[in-house]
Amino acid sequence: MFRRYFSAFLLIFSASLYGLPVIDTWDRPLPVSPTLRPWRFRVEAALGIIRKAYPEDVIGITYDRGKNDWRLDIRTETGTGSLYWAGGKLLPGTELPGVRSYSPFFYYYPSQSPDPAEFSPETIELLARESAVAMEGSASVMCGAFFELIYDGADMRSIEQHIRRIDFLGVRISVHRKIISPLRRVEQRIYDLAETDSAVRDFIRSVQRADGYNWRDVRSSSGRSFHSWGLAVDFVSDSWNRYYIYWKWIRESGSDRWMLIPPEQRWNPPDAVISAFESEGFIWGGKWELWDNMHFEYRPEILLFREMALKQAAE
Repeated sequence: MFRRYFSAFLLIFSASLYGLPVIDTWDRPLPVSPTLRPWRFRVEAALGIIRKAYPEDVIGITYDRGKNDWRLDIRTETGTGSLYWAGGKLLPGTELPGVRSYSPFFYYYPSQSPDPAEFSPETIELLARESAVAMEGSASVMCGAFFELIYDGADMRSIEQHIRRIDFLGVRISVHRKIISPLRRVEQRIYDLAETDSAVRDFIRSVQRADGYNWRDVRSSSGRSFHSWGLAVDFVSDSWNRYYIYWKWIRESGSDRWMLIPPEQRWNPPDAVISAFESEGFIWGGKWELWDNMHFEYRPEILLFREMALKQAAE
């Protein structure tokens, strides 16, 4: 959850050329950021990314002049609701007064994992400060209202009506029924790759367990974990105890220089496996600044947001 603090872009609310809100965006001095000049796009375009990622559920994007903000209208088989852009926070109307307490819905997901060998002293210090905030549990969190609407996940009783137990790469996992189809496609891609790629075959053999649904908050946070909605999967490999896998476990052991651990000392799935997941809308926690290398979660809109960022940066 705290990766949003390290977003390569900051999202703010300002006036557009058309009298409607736009996002002013610029890259922060973090290693994940490509060299991007400042760029801007209309809020309507950002909400269009969400509609593209969830075409069956997002039924409208409207400028609400009463609220002076863009509104995203959602309808699923279990209910309807509306969310406001709210400076990039994507909030229900009842939460608009507390907008400052939330972190942005979108963040920049890099194409490659950060390389600590390229970290400046300033970056190291920034990551140390932000990880301390994360450990304290005082960081702002993303509002989960969008996922509660899309996945009928306002509470444990509701979400568990949609949790299914499936086989994946030879192990059993519990996930939300809406991500079973993309997971099946990921699995088939991985098996196809394994026919010619020994690293992928070794990965499949190494998976001892996969943890999916688990109703809980993010550790040291009041924010809801994506495991709570059955949208995340953690892989436990037979070699995980020979490598570093999660920044917080290292930080809890007393090391505040966890960010300098080189990639080769971390447990990493093969690049081909990561690409297979990304091709179906999943992001990998190993590319976050506060890395969680066992973790994949379904966030197709984050991948589309990166496409928009890189496309506009190249223009």
